Amino acid sequence: APTGLPPAVILEDQSKAFERVGHAWIAAVLATWAFPAWVVNGLAALTFERRLVSSSSPTDAPALLRRSVGMGGPASPFEWALAFDPLVWAVGTTLRIEVPAYVDDLAGLVPDASSAVAMSWLSLAVGRLAGLAITVHECCLLYGRLAFPEVDALLAPFGAFAEGDVA
Repeated sequence: APTGLPPAVILEDQSKAFERVGHAWIAAVLATWAFPAWVVNGLAALTFERRLVSSSSPTDAPALLRRSVGMGGPASPFEWALAFDPLVWAVGTTLRIEVPAYVDDLAGLVPDASSAVAMSWLSLAVGRLAGLAITVHECCLLYGRLAFPEVDALLAPFGAFAEGDVA
């Protein structure tokens, strides 16, 4: 419930997004979303428990290749999205807000500071479970070009500056 505090914009970003995804998280998402076994097995074969054989010592036992989904393979962007989409859904559903996402960036217009804190903690917690590295950006000023009444109304609570104003 709104607390009477001013609204807030939350901007979150992932550090090295395509290099950080937890395989256990992806397996859990695939199971929860009830993907057919052939899809689960195919995606697992592309990323989980990959091993390599040294060309200089082909008789040695294959070594476990430790990597995440973003470090190669055409399925990587799809698997990364499988890890990221539940986070976007969880934030939007829990806070009852739209959560626009652009690749690895999230944004949220929340009604007050307590909702901003809730979004930040939820994103960090779910991101941690997913093996993602989420960071929260800080912003003290918002600039807006107030060309339309709808934009004026949207940005007014944030104290946006009119065109030509200098902060």
